Amino acid sequence: MSINTNDDSQHSSCSEPLTSPHMVETANAVSLNLLPEKSKERYILDYEKMYNGKKNKTKSWSENVLLTYFSNLSKEIKPSTLWSLYLMLKTTINMKHNINIGTYPKLQAFLKRKSTGFKSKKSKVLTSTDIKKFIDEAPIIFNT
Repeated sequence: MSINTNDDSQHSSCSEPLTSPHMVETANAVSLNLLPEKSKERYILDYEKMYNGKKNKTKSWSENVLLTYFSNLSKEIKPSTLWSLYLMLKTTINMKHNINIGTYPKLQAFLKRKSTGFKSKKSKVLTSTDIKKFIDEAPIIFNT
């Protein structure tokens, strides 16, 4: 999995005029290690999907750009998934560009509005009676 660090240096908190390109790259690599280990791949994949989708249109991480992105996504995915994606992007964008999208009130209001009235589906849980019934009544199959 590759991350384009060339464009990142212009938005990174490490892009001070006196910071060498090597230090910027090292800082970006260290920042990526701050993502949760178990879901790091997912964070990076979702970030790259958004980054590559907007690359030709704008280099901005403005509230309007993100609002448009989430508005388009909301036509295809559920509000709970939108929130999950928002939290992953919030962390990744903060790590890579030092931009806190958590301070974007219109984006948060949009996500809250999309969540209004949404009821997530609850999985059915097997009771101990259901398990006992399955064990007692399930056919025994032998592989030969």
